[in-house]
Order: sequence, then C-alpha cells, then structure tokens
Amino acid sequence: MSWRRDERGFTLIEIAVSLSVFAIVMVSLTLLFDTSLETASRSRFDELGKTVAQQKLEELRSLPFHVAQTEEPGDVDVLDLYFPNLTGTTSIPGATGAYDGTATVWTFATTQTITAGGRPYQVRTSLQFVAALDTGALQPLAPLPGYNSNASNVDEPAGNAVRVVVTASRTTGGQARSQSLETVISQAEEDRPSVEASGSVLGGQVSGLSFQDGDAPGGVAAEILAEVGRGQVAFREVAESTSQASSDPVQIVERDPVTGVSIQPDGPSAGQSSSSVPNSTTGTVQATNGSIASGTYGSLNGTGVIASWDASSPSSASEARVSLVHTLNPEGRTSVRANNVQINSREVGDAVPLAMVFLDEVTGSVEQTSTTVQARVRSEVDINQGNVGEGVQVIATRQFNSNPLFNGVLLIQSLHVDAEVVASTTTATTAINWTVENLRVWDPDANASLGGYGPSYTFGMISTCGGWVGNPADCGPARTDGKAAFENPNPVVIPSAYAGTDNNGQPASSLSIVAGVTVREANTDPANGISNASVAQKNILSITTRDDLAGAVALEPMLLGVGDTNASVSYIIHEH
Repeated sequence: MSWRRDERGFTLIEIAVSLSVFAIVMVSLTLLFDTSLETASRSRFDELGKTVAQQKLEELRSLPFHVAQTEEPGDVDVLDLYFPNLTGTTSIPGATGAYDGTATVWTFATTQTITAGGRPYQVRTSLQFVAALDTGALQPLAPLPGYNSNASNVDEPAGNAVRVVVTASRTTGGQARSQSLETVISQAEEDRPSVEASGSVLGGQVSGLSFQDGDAPGGVAAEILAEVGRGQVAFREVAESTSQASSDPVQIVERDPVTGVSIQPDGPSAGQSSSSVPNSTTGTVQATNGSIASGTYGSLNGTGVIASWDASSPSSASEARVSLVHTLNPEGRTSVRANNVQINSREVGDAVPLAMVFLDEVTGSVEQTSTTVQARVRSEVDINQGNVGEGVQVIATRQFNSNPLFNGVLLIQSLHVDAEVVASTTTATTAINWTVENLRVWDPDANASLGGYGPSYTFGMISTCGGWVGNPADCGPARTDGKAAFENPNPVVIPSAYAGTDNNGQPASSLSIVAGVTVREANTDPANGISNASVAQKNILSITTRDDLAGAVALEPMLLGVGDTNASVSYIIHEH
C-alpha cells in the first residue's frame, strides 16, 4: 500500500494551486514590465525636456545681452525678446508675458513643438535682473521705472546680468512633467569703453570796463566783468561714471581793479542751472532749469545801473545722466539763453551810467553722447540781432553820441560758432565752423568828417570748405594771404582815425579787432583701441578799446570777446 501511494500523480487540487502561483508570478512580471516601460518612457521624455530647455538657453546665449535703441534701433538682444517691459507685452506672436513686481521676475511663455517624439512642450523662460554679491549670492534688481527694452532712452537695464530659468513641461498620462535649467547671462565687459569728454560755450565776456561807483567822499573806482551765455558739460567713465552739466545766462562782477576783491555780491544767480550724477551706474538722471525775469544789477552807492537784461529770456537747462553701457544719451547736456544784455560805464560826475556794450539774442548749447563704439561732443553758440537791431553793439565812447547815424564804434549783425569732436576705436575727427556777418566799423572821417560806417565784412572758418573763407554761404572766395587753411585772419581794416602812438612812441590802435585762435587736434591708435580729439575756438573775435594813445580817437578801455567754444573727448577700449 505504501508503494502504491508513492506512484500516484498530481491531484486536481495540486494542479489548481500550481496554476494559481504561476498566474500570480506572470501578473507580477507583466506589471513590472509595464512599470519599466513607463519609467523608461518618462526618462526618455525627461531627457527630451532637458534638451528643449538647453536649446532655449543656447538661443539666449547666442543673442547680444543689450543693444541700445539709441545706438542701433531695431537691433534684437536678449532683453528685447525675453524681458521687454513691465506690462506683459511680448514681441513674439503667440507668446505671453507677465511681470511679478514682488519677485522682480519677468516670465515669458510660448509653446514649442519638438519633432523628436512628436510631443509638444510648454517652454517657459523667466528672467530677473541680478547683481552678484561678495558672498556669491545673486541679489535681484528691480527694473528702472518705465523700463522698456524696445523704446529709446528707457531701455537701460537695471544691471549687467540676468538670471535665466528655462522650464520645459508636458502632461502625459494625466501627470505633469517638467525639466528646468538655470544660468546667468551677463554683458560682455570688454565691450565697455573708457570715455573722458568735456565741452563749453561762452557767448560774450567783458572785462576791464571802469565804473565809478559813487562820487567823493564815499565813491569807489570799480572794474566790471560780465559773462553772457556760459554753459559746460563734463563726463568721465572709467570704473564708474560721473556726469556734470551747468549753465549761467548772465553773470556780473563788480570788483576792485587793484586787488580783484568783489565790491558787492555778484549777480544775478537765479538763472543758473546745474546737474551732477557722480559715481553711479544705475541710469540716474538729474535735470535742472533756471530762469530770471528782466532785471538790473545796481551800483553799491546808488549811482545807477551797472548792467541790465531783458525779460523772458535769461534761462538755462542742464541734464546729467550716466549709463555703464553708454545707452542713456545724451549723458550731459546744457543750454543757455539771454536777451539784450547791456553793460554800462560811469565816470565821476556822470548823472547816469552810459551804455558801452549790448549783446542781443545769445543762445548756447553743449551736448555729450557716447555709445559702446564712439563718443561725441558738440558745442554751439549764436549771437543774433533782436530788439536792438544788432547782435553785438560796442559803443565804447561818449564822443559821437550826438551823431544820429552813430550806433557804436563796432556793429555785428550776427555770429555763430560750433565745434564737434568724435572719437572711436579706429577714428578721431574734429570740425569747427564759425561765421561773422555784417561787421561794420564807425569811421569818424567818413562823409567829409561827418562820420559814417565803412564796408560790411562777412567771413568765417568752415571745415567743409577746408578752412578760412571770405563768404561762408558758398565757401568762397578762398584766402589769398598765403596763410594755412585754419590759421585765423584779421580781416577787418581799422580806420586811420583810431591809429596813434603809445607812451613808447610805438604805433598802436585804440580799436583792435582780432580773430581768435583755432586749435584742432585728432589722434588715433587702432591697434590699442585709443583715440582722442579736441577743438577750441578762443573767441571768434577779441575786441580791444583804449584811451591812452596820442593822436587816436579815445575809446572807453575794455576787452570784449565773443563766440568762445571748445570740445574734447578721449576714448579707450578696456576691460574693467
């Protein structure tokens, strides 16, 4: 019986149990296989997501960080596409954007279909202006107010680097999957130049004019100095930027002729303007304006008016701004204006001071701009005829006032001067242009000694004409005196009535009209990316009058300079 039991086969129960165990094992293997397939699929699509994100990062890196609209309008940079503004407006069709002011993050999103795998991915690109701290951490920077990367003058970035996070995401099997990559993109610092630039203008300046401020016993002998239409700018960028601009329409000084000490406070000051932005790279802008009503500068002892000026004009405006990548332009600008400025003289016993100099409509401006490839300064000043009928009127005497034809020993209808310099890595250029229109000198011996004005002179220095010309309107006639093209002439013939001899018996003139010195210089070193340029016009005309010559018409002593300007710039490409 025992032997027979050992020969038995499997019972139905044993077979059923065996099949159940086998089924359980097979189901487990199937589930494990499905899980493996799903894991492999997720891994494959996650890698594809990383590839999509990496491609987007490379796309951003291939673009310039920032190109100013004022420098190259329409040029595309990283910020134009991925941090364009603060309003959520993008420049790519089908894209959306949003700015989170709390986190200072701009998020750009668009759908991109990837051919590999045929699956669409949602690509989201977030940018944030940042600055690197000493600890290595990144500090978020808020964009400047009104920031818009696609608009001139407001496209200045808050910093020279942005933190970029690109996220590629998709939904599969009801489950969201995403992959993110992060980097920092910064401005290439070697593209930033070192710039030093300055410019100035001065419409007119009077010195040496005497004024007896009060008679004995309390009177004082004074000297009057006056400046009309002064403006200047200065910009410097090496490691950081500084910009200054200022202007002053009218400045009068009464001082002791021996010691130079002021007799009373200078005046006026209300029309001055000044702007300064020191040691900053944040795009800060400072602008100021100044103006004064019509007014006078009276004598200390109540003996009349030393100077006066018209209403509505003496005024000035100045702007200073800085931009580390030279995109805020202009970086320095000033303008100045003054009307009908009259400077008087007085001698002992005069009931009222007498007018000696009129400068009518005086306007001046200086502007400095720079980009990542060049720097430029332009200075310009004009004196035009207005209410007085002449731009410049030099009376300078009491002798001929009874003659109805006499309006001054020297009249100039108008004058203009502008100077411009440009410097870049490969070039340096200068330009100087000035003109004097309808200059006339009073000749006491004309008209059978009744007096009258001699010939009218119009002349100038025009860069595009090659230098000195006798008629600036049409570049002619050219000079025939054998002097260099930009050597200044003395083109006015002084009437013989002003000729005399000085205390040493030497011939001299009580009226002298001299064209000022013109200085131009430009140098460049393309191999080292260095250039500089400068141009200066020291007064278009310097007019001197004196009363100490034997045999000459005596004129009230003074020195008047009109149309003074200069501009200079140096440009060096360097690494910070």
